[in-house]
Amino acid sequence: MLHRQIERIRSYTQANNDLLRAHHFLYDLPLDRSSQTFEFLVMGINPGEQKGDWEAWPKPTEETSLFDFRERLGRRPPASERWRSLVEYFCGTTNVVMSEFFLWSSVNSDAAFTEKFTVPIQRSPHLPFCAEVNLELVRHYAVRAVVAPGLKSIRLFAEPYGLRHVRTIPAGNGHTLVEHFDREGTPWLFTKHWSAAFGFSTDQRERIRDYIAEVSPPHEASPAKLGRKPSFAWRQFVAFREALAFGFGRGRR
Repeated sequence: MLHRQIERIRSYTQANNDLLRAHHFLYDLPLDRSSQTFEFLVMGINPGEQKGDWEAWPKPTEETSLFDFRERLGRRPPASERWRSLVEYFCGTTNVVMSEFFLWSSVNSDAAFTEKFTVPIQRSPHLPFCAEVNLELVRHYAVRAVVAPGLKSIRLFAEPYGLRHVRTIPAGNGHTLVEHFDREGTPWLFTKHWSAAFGFSTDQRERIRDYIAEVSPPHEASPAKLGRKPSFAWRQFVAFREALAFGFGRGRR
């Protein structure tokens, strides 16, 4: 059960003094607590610390399915509310659970992270533990896809998580919209960061949202079953999965 995983994270935090410098950790946080199932896992690099977090809740805490300090306070900062709206927009549903590649908070994932935890995020000794509990989330919920806003995450986490690259979805302005990876048949979709202030048009946002929906149809569904003609992207994705399965099968013989 994931309750056991949350208890593990609590114990792990208490056992590592550097992690107690973080205001909170985030793991298995539902977008909507009324959801009975979760279709997507959305993962950021690590939780942000908002101005006033320590004053509002003066000791290390958490945002999880068992306890959410922001919910207990009865308010969320505007940045958190905006982010939750973006999660719903890009996933097309509120049946979303959230986590982070690095579970503990800092003001940012660059200089502030290094100052707080003494090493850059890519050198943190805690990343293997984070990967272990995050992969348990994927297995437990059997999500349609893992969605990771921010292309920076690729160089930090694609290899440690054992991801295989499928294809790149470019934008017309030379930017990349989506880097599509796969792990054991589950799409891992790294997208242009949703909070990008410049060069992120409505068309690009819609293309990312549509791609997420297309390559992660509801289980037992496909474009044909949904009454739609399979696109080139879908055909490529299916071909990749079949080739991957064939390769694994040959390896077992």
